[in-house]
Amino acid sequence: MSIDPHWLSTLYGWYCFASMFVGALAATTCIVLYLKEEGYLPMVNENHFQDLGKFIFAFSIFWTYLWFSQFMLIWYGNIPEETAYYKDRFDSYSFLFWFNWFLNFIVPFFALMTAANKRNITLLKFIAPLLLLSHWLDYYLMVIPGAVKNAGYVDANGVAITNFGFGLMEIGLPIAYIGFFILVAFSELQKASLIPVNHPFIKESMTHHVQ
Repeated sequence: MSIDPHWLSTLYGWYCFASMFVGALAATTCIVLYLKEEGYLPMVNENHFQDLGKFIFAFSIFWTYLWFSQFMLIWYGNIPEETAYYKDRFDSYSFLFWFNWFLNFIVPFFALMTAANKRNITLLKFIAPLLLLSHWLDYYLMVIPGAVKNAGYVDANGVAITNFGFGLMEIGLPIAYIGFFILVAFSELQKASLIPVNHPFIKESMTHHVQ
């Protein structure tokens, strides 16, 4: 269920899905924004961006619901084999733990609450890449405390050692994967028409309007 031995959560799979789905929506928004700016999607308008903003807003709340549900039940139950997961993160990664919640819930919740903000291209250009980075941080916190406990810890004398383990591996691998994704995605986009002219709902899509 997780990389932490002797710990499991029945919400863990849903939690991972929610994090990945918000990341996928943010990546989709980044691609659409880029293609629109380059003139490849002239039919895309503010209504389409509002829908993308709605999806990001909704699934950010869904992610937070699962984050809180998992945390609250384990905190309330207070069973040692369950609380070990959060103890590692509170003792050694408390700043990143709460900063992760702030980036993935507070920022998109207040930034995308209004319809006007969802239509704001400049704001979406900021929020979408930020959510990609923040959900990378979410997965970092799922993996590193269980795999590399001494990356940030409290020593025998009770002194906090602040070293979150950011190095070439943590920085280089995401950059490599992002580069590979861009290469594959845009190579495939070059092979097909971006406008599905024979789609039965193409007209409705082009004239899409959100109240």
